[in-house]
Amino acid sequence: MRSWMIAFSAGIVLAGFVPVLPAFYLSCLLLSGSLLLHAIPVLRLPAAFLCGVGWFLVWAYFTERALWVDAERADEVLVQGRVWSLPQAGSRGSRFEFMLDAVCSQSIPTQFVVETPKRKVLLSSYESMEVAPGEHWMLLVRLHRPHGFSNPGGFDYEAWQLQQKLVASGYVRTSELNRLLPAKLARPWFHRLRFYLLQLLSRHEAHWQHGALFRALTLGDKSGIRDEQWRLFTTLCINHLMVISGLHIGLVAALMFHCGSLLSRCSVHVLLGLTAPRMGAIMAAVGAVLYAGMAGFSLPALRAVIMVLVYLSGKLLLRQTLASNALCQALVLILLLDPLAPQSAG
Repeated sequence: MRSWMIAFSAGIVLAGFVPVLPAFYLSCLLLSGSLLLHAIPVLRLPAAFLCGVGWFLVWAYFTERALWVDAERADEVLVQGRVWSLPQAGSRGSRFEFMLDAVCSQSIPTQFVVETPKRKVLLSSYESMEVAPGEHWMLLVRLHRPHGFSNPGGFDYEAWQLQQKLVASGYVRTSELNRLLPAKLARPWFHRLRFYLLQLLSRHEAHWQHGALFRALTLGDKSGIRDEQWRLFTTLCINHLMVISGLHIGLVAALMFHCGSLLSRCSVHVLLGLTAPRMGAIMAAVGAVLYAGMAGFSLPALRAVIMVLVYLSGKLLLRQTLASNALCQALVLILLLDPLAPQSAG
């Protein structure tokens, strides 16, 4: 089973370096043919490899289809949607993710086309615009497809946008049409909670010596860390510890596991219903998911949560799991969720 998972993962990783996508029917034939070859015991490992390649190509096809239509020029459109992330303040304005509910290609707020399924874009605002997660806005924006520079060894901005499931990026145009729409029930609960806690911390962090670091470690918001602090952390090679990452999620999960185990041993009634390992695994899983939510479910945090949940599944089932098996299972789940994960440094 481990060999099959390694071969499947290798297929996804190597397919990520394909420069041009083949025709969709060829990708489907490759995926379906690999599943048929899996029935032959001698060909199971090559079939697993081809299955990984086929999975990546099919995923890439649908990902490319969801991108913004016009690749040559930026489109100015009127959109309706919800603020989907915590706004990141910068020197020239703010940046936030925006989930499109409806799009109108004309300059008048009529004849909106409902977006199905919903598509997420990255918007920048260069004017004083106060937005909060979950708010509904109508905005005049200029959008273009994800793109970036292909510098060897540099940050691949286009791959990052695709990993974040962003179909376009752009900026908000100055217009009288921009306005806040009546409130509706919004989905980004974690981001709304993060925004509320961020406002709560901002009222008091001026009295703390390291308030910006506390905000980064609790809410994953590193906008308050000064440039000279980042240079110091980079020089000391600890900059990855200043925001919520896999290490922090693992520590929280371990702490919650021991707290749950201790709690079950303190009560006979709890111990009769749940064993100590199961109680600890449940609390560790809840703690890891909540803490990753405070980080906005960023990709590094999401990968760490998957690995934690795979490990805890053995505890919940009261089964001994080899570390190598758990690692391979986590690798397969991560690549199924994010086939472009090998393209990032994390």
